[in-house]
Amino acid sequence: MCLNNLIDMGDIDMVKQYLARFSDSETDNLFKVIKYRLDEKEKSSEDLFIKGAELTKSGVHEFYIYDIWLKSAIKTNKKPSLIEVILEQAIKYHPIRKNHFDKVKLKILSK
Repeated sequence: MCLNNLIDMGDIDMVKQYLARFSDSETDNLFKVIKYRLDEKEKSSEDLFIKGAELTKSGVHEFYIYDIWLKSAIKTNKKPSLIEVILEQAIKYHPIRKNHFDKVKLKILSK
């Protein structure tokens, strides 16, 4: 996915320009994921946490959504039980990424 690569490389402005041209596709899950990844670069952890909850509740279950949502939950010191629920959902929808989420869980437990 080219837009994700551009975000990873830090070329935020190019991604924003692309999204501005295709803003009519805001209902597309891909658009929502890319927008959320951009938000990660510019929004507060609390805003990211709220948006992650909204996205998953609306049926968007992409890996990046859970990854950012989980990180924002940790940064905003959410209750361990809530973080555990997010981890369980993340693993449910992305079993192939279980190892990644288990590492995040270990970081939490080691604090």
